Amino acid sequence: MKIIVELETDKLTKDALIQIIRQMDDEKYLTEFAKHYDSMVRLEVASNPNTSPTDLDNLSKEDNFMVKWSVAANRKTPESALLRLASDKDFLIRERISERASLSDKVILVLTQDTADKIRESALKEAKRRNL
Repeated sequence: MKIIVELETDKLTKDALIQIIRQMDDEKYLTEFAKHYDSMVRLEVASNPNTSPTDLDNLSKEDNFMVKWSVAANRKTPESALLRLASDKDFLIRERISERASLSDKVILVLTQDTADKIRESALKEAKRRNL
């Protein structure tokens, strides 16, 4: 894998690199690619189920919508990133967070304050179910 990392900027096409990242299971290399200059590469890292929670937390701070969307969908995304994304300016990111099967009480409580009726009402219903 070290060879791939060294060659990626010179020899591999972006499509080939993305295919490699999709199959990658080594957190060390995913961490390197999480810092890549190309947002499509970072998007693939954010989508990879082997990406570390720390890298997902860092990727959740991006401005790129698709990267944040992928972080919101990743099951390994830590609560700190979910809390950040639950307050994101973009409705679709907040909605994606609200659709996750499992959310902490803290994230649910943040979503109960959302400006969008759909998200807020769903969170209020879940908060009531949990007696929050």
